[in-house]
Amino acid sequence: MNNIFIQPRVETYTEYLNLANTSGLSFELGDFASPAVLNDITEYNYRKDFYKHHLKQFSSNISLHGAFFDIIVASTDLAIKRASREKVRIGLETAKELGASSIVFHSGFNSIIKNPKYKDNWLQAALFWSQMANEYELEILLENVWDLNPQNLSELLTNINLDNVNICLDIAHINVFSQETIENWFNVLGDKITYIHYSDNKSDYDAHLAIGEGDIDWHIVNNCIKKLSHKPRVVLEVSGCAEINKSLKYLTKNKIYPYN
Repeated sequence: MNNIFIQPRVETYTEYLNLANTSGLSFELGDFASPAVLNDITEYNYRKDFYKHHLKQFSSNISLHGAFFDIIVASTDLAIKRASREKVRIGLETAKELGASSIVFHSGFNSIIKNPKYKDNWLQAALFWSQMANEYELEILLENVWDLNPQNLSELLTNINLDNVNICLDIAHINVFSQETIENWFNVLGDKITYIHYSDNKSDYDAHLAIGEGDIDWHIVNNCIKKLSHKPRVVLEVSGCAEINKSLKYLTKNKIYPYN
């Protein structure tokens, strides 16, 4: 079941590796999303070298989660834009070095801002994402976070118009932040959804609960995925191996994708 990913860090690698090998899971590496890692060259190199060494013995798939704290690639402040884009490049370089095929970045869309000029400026990032996708030849996955609806991301992807720029659909973020149904997110974004973050919550905040411990209707999620023409990868974005095992048990028992 190599299209299910879990999120180790250097500190938890051995435990996660044992679980991955036992259950046939893949890895989404999250260490390189942290400012504490990205801004400390010694720490960054330590983690990169650790994974370079240990992943040689890992036969499943690898993806990365790129920087997202305070990242605004379309900022009108040129210094912030430069810093944000440099962090994106670091993520892409790291993904290439570690043999990852995909990397996740947040959409960065702030739905609180209603000025139409804000969206117009945000959409200008299409050129940047296109350049990155062509230069690094990796799959770039743009993740919904505070997005109220899927239409803005759909418009951005239309402007980019590349096969290797797709959507990481975060189900938990929809449950907390979106004003539209899960069904509509799937209807609008469709087959551009190639990667999905699974975690649960109680609609109040992004709690990263084990699957089944919140109020998300996973049967709706399952039915939406069944309508896609492909089988998206799934990341269990929950905290710790105990929560991963709870989630796997719930998905299996309830026949939720990919156990359907």
